[in-house]
Amino acid sequence: MAWFRWGRRPGGVLPLSEGEWEWVLGNLGVLGDLGVDVGDGGWLGEFYDAQLDEWGVGGENVGLDPNPTINLIGLGLGEHLVRRCGLRWVVVEDGQGAEIAVYGEVGDVLIYPTNVVAKRWVVRERGFLPGFVDDVVRRVDGIRGTAK
Repeated sequence: MAWFRWGRRPGGVLPLSEGEWEWVLGNLGVLGDLGVDVGDGGWLGEFYDAQLDEWGVGGENVGLDPNPTINLIGLGLGEHLVRRCGLRWVVVEDGQGAEIAVYGEVGDVLIYPTNVVAKRWVVRERGFLPGFVDDVVRRVDGIRGTAK
């Protein structure tokens, strides 16, 4: 799935189930326990970069599954966008399956935050998150400005 869509509604946008809410809130709680302020895109970006270092070549996490860490950071990114852009958490179903996303009805804005992080993680892209967040906020504001 692409990480960002607007202007066309996907197959099905559904509210999170109780279990999905617990997963999202549990991960946000872990971030809080680690001292990560998801309201601060710069701090979230620093945490992402630090995790890349911990998962780097020769690090103690070699051979372990990075997906829980990727999801943790992706959910932090999603919550940041929920707060900054007024989006809401949803599950999106399409022909390929279901995935948690953040969504805004005005302009049909749809972002898959864990996918955003996973794509950058694979190529070990550092320093992307604060600029990415600012770009998304500008785009969402622009889309909503034209959709009103």
